[in-house]
Amino acid sequence: MDILPAHLREIAHNAIKRKENLCFDLKCTCGNETFKIMKGKTHEEKQFEEEWNNYWKKYRFVPIFSFADSTERKSGKRYTYGNTFFGIRVGKLYDEDLHFVKDLCVVKAVCPNCSKEFVLFDNRKHGYDALSDILDEQQFGKAGVPFADEKNLKFRNSCKGKEGTITVAIQNYLPLDDFYETFGENASDETYSIAFSWINIIATVDNKDHTILDMETQ
Repeated sequence: MDILPAHLREIAHNAIKRKENLCFDLKCTCGNETFKIMKGKTHEEKQFEEEWNNYWKKYRFVPIFSFADSTERKSGKRYTYGNTFFGIRVGKLYDEDLHFVKDLCVVKAVCPNCSKEFVLFDNRKHGYDALSDILDEQQFGKAGVPFADEKNLKFRNSCKGKEGTITVAIQNYLPLDDFYETFGENASDETYSIAFSWINIIATVDNKDHTILDMETQ
């Protein structure tokens, strides 16, 4: 069962079920059906990769066969160590010394007629993984991995400044009953509607389709 995402119901138009996907067009509240579409994305994993690579450089003369995680008994700190081909442990890189930051991805549509902006997707709020983190924090008080700083998010026009019609497709792999069973009293039809497992956003400009986003969110 797929439900129109709550944050898009105001502008969702011509919703139809196609195979396993729920597809719909976008129509502004002013009646306009074309938009400029903007996408912003950070690439914070680069910092993590640099920190990771810099640490293991000092072991470059030791042939590391694999990596594994462990936890110190006394401190409770988690760390990663390397294994040589002969099973000898090498290094101890603590999680707290690495910057685990999630990339930030936001897609929004801007109506050229009335200048209203509509956020179509924000990976901090929409999709199963985002909702799972939010609901877990509400239930257990556990904060997840932080997202990149929004100030590093720079928007660009995905269709070179041109306007186009927008079609959105979503799919939720998790049945509604299972969603309620998983999240209990924190679950609702509204939260389920934005806990989709996959989203696809296509802009059609001059009869040509442009894939703006095609993302698994679970």
